[in-house]
Amino acid sequence: MTKDKVNTPYDNAFRTLIVKCPTLVISLVNEAFHEKYELREKVNVFHNEFFVGNRHQKERITDSHIGIGDKRYHAECQSSTDGTITVRIFEYDAQIAAENAQTEKDEITFTFPYSALLYLRCPSDTPRTMRVTYKVPNGGISYEIPILKVPEYTADEILEKELYFLIPFHIFAYEKELEKINDNHEKLEDLLQVYKRFAKVLQQKVKEERLTEYERQVIRDMTGKVVSSLAVKWDNIKEGVEGIMGGEILELEVDKILNRGIDIGRTEGLVDGMITLVRDGLLDMAEGAKRTNMTREEFERRVNDV
Repeated sequence: MTKDKVNTPYDNAFRTLIVKCPTLVISLVNEAFHEKYELREKVNVFHNEFFVGNRHQKERITDSHIGIGDKRYHAECQSSTDGTITVRIFEYDAQIAAENAQTEKDEITFTFPYSALLYLRCPSDTPRTMRVTYKVPNGGISYEIPILKVPEYTADEILEKELYFLIPFHIFAYEKELEKINDNHEKLEDLLQVYKRFAKVLQQKVKEERLTEYERQVIRDMTGKVVSSLAVKWDNIKEGVEGIMGGEILELEVDKILNRGIDIGRTEGLVDGMITLVRDGLLDMAEGAKRTNMTREEFERRVNDV
């Protein structure tokens, strides 16, 4: 049994965002499939390991497999175009459909997920959709898989459409110019201004409760991780962006905070532990309420009950 795909830092960042901040995917789903979900819809994250083959099974790991309402969605993140992604998407989708097949008397129904493809880099002539056709004995089934070309999204579009999930990967929009940017003070400052704007907006969205503090920290840390990998040779870019977006990426700072809350909770009780973090300014009110399974009003009363 072998794994089919070697993870890159970009795959890891993508999956980290999915697992730790699933609600950030909602804006991507809205963008790809023209849905109108509210940004605080409940998102279910399903397991992403499947096995294909018979005698020699291979483990296939999808980049995302989520559910919103009664629909399932599957997205793959590719750092470049290749000839295998179409087959892989079919294999993933077929496995998801098989796991959720519905049988009634002499009929079985396979419901395939809505699938999308995100390219971090791709030729300019890459199409916006990919058509998939299944030929079956009595005819055929054809549908389109939307393709999101991440480098084509401007900072303005990312912020206007609340596609905060894409912020860590925005550096790919500058990939071909990294050497010039690194060695040119004005170009470097222009790039850093983009990330300063990202950081400012993320902070503002936390105040507006459009994001949680936890989500903001994960976005910042994953941005540092992706930039450190892509701009590994360009110290001015790497250090500049990391300085703006948070720096240390080996362990999420917010996870340290939550782990501290758990430690406190072992001795004081979970609610008291989270209240301590909020009073110390290490966790925001919304995240504290979420972690204690309380309404914001109930949790806020506990915090203010000195």
